[in-house]
Amino acid sequence: MIPISLSDDRRRELSSKPSYSRNVSRRIAYAAIFTALAIALSFLENYFPIGLFIPVPGVKIGLANIVTVFAIIMLRVPDTLAIIITRCLVVGLFTGPVSLLFSLTGALMAWIVMTVMSHWTDRFFSVVGISIGGALTHSFGQICVAVFLLKDWNIMFYYLPFLLLVSIFTGAITGFAAMPVIKGFSGGRE
Repeated sequence: MIPISLSDDRRRELSSKPSYSRNVSRRIAYAAIFTALAIALSFLENYFPIGLFIPVPGVKIGLANIVTVFAIIMLRVPDTLAIIITRCLVVGLFTGPVSLLFSLTGALMAWIVMTVMSHWTDRFFSVVGISIGGALTHSFGQICVAVFLLKDWNIMFYYLPFLLLVSIFTGAITGFAAMPVIKGFSGGRE
């Protein structure tokens, strides 16, 4: 191997820039931490008796969406997608394939809508607005899966309005919960 001699200026320039591998390592570490947090929140929310307050079957607060909203605002699009898919797959291992289908469809549809909305943050949409948009879309996606599986369009007309009303409430909760986390981190997308 032939040693390569670098000028002092070039050496300073290279040492002052973060290396590509360091950035990739940081992104992977963030994605892993936020994925683990989202999985933990998904399991934790099973201990909240929300059915006592909102008598709509299948309704959850969506605590893992706190992580999703944060990731959409603060991380890169592919990193956010990886967090969402990994969370859905891991939780789906414990909840079963039908639950995985509902979760993944709703999550991917919500991710698309929230990603588009996030490009207009501060101009048209707040963090809470983005979260509500994601919650509404997630519920719509899950209803689409229910219609597909049960072959019953009546679900769309009878169940969807109640689910959308609840989604406004749960989306606002997760949006407000994500705001201090987002403010705690500096800068924009990594």
